[in-house]
Amino acid sequence: MTPFFTLTSARSGTLYLRYLFANNVPHCVCRHEPFFDWGNPTLFGRAIYDAYAGRTARIRALLEKKRRYIQSLRGTYYLESSHAFLKSAWVAALDVFPNLRLVHLIRDPVAVAQSPAWREFWRRRV
Repeated sequence: MTPFFTLTSARSGTLYLRYLFANNVPHCVCRHEPFFDWGNPTLFGRAIYDAYAGRTARIRALLEKKRRYIQSLRGTYYLESSHAFLKSAWVAALDVFPNLRLVHLIRDPVAVAQSPAWREFWRRRV
């Protein structure tokens, strides 16, 4: 299975990319920021700290677990759209996924900054 990960910041369209792949790429298993996907380790939290602290072996072990999970799925392609890859997994990703593909999402920085403010405004209003 060919894995695709995103290189992006938060609020840059990762959920939209997931829908785009799911609806247009045959045999693609898509995940967006998997937190509660049994067996699929998250790249948030401790993984980000481990990458920052230089604990590459821990990141590699986490990615090995993710690789095993991806191989257990039925499909030709796997997309994980999340901004966590850029903050954690990049340090060891090519060691574990030699056929890795990356999607670089770029969004206007002003729009990225406005997005969480707008979301918070509506959250408080509701």
